[in-house]
Amino acid sequence: MTTVPTKSKAPSKTLSTDEIKQTFSRLQSDIQTLASKIGELESEADEHEYELVPIL
Repeated sequence: MTTVPTKSKAPSKTLSTDEIKQTFSRLQSDIQTLASKIGELESEADEHEYELVPIL
C-alpha cells in the first residue's frame, strides 16, 4: 500500500479582499475549464460507443 505524505498546515495567512476575489475568479475559471473538458470527453465517449455498437 502506498502512503502519501501529508502537508503540515502552515500558519494561516490573512488574505486581502482583492486576493480573495482573485482566487475566487481563478477557481471559477478552473471549474469552467474542467466542466468544458468533461463535456468534451463525454461527447468523445458517446462517439466511440456509436462506433462500437455496429461491431458487436
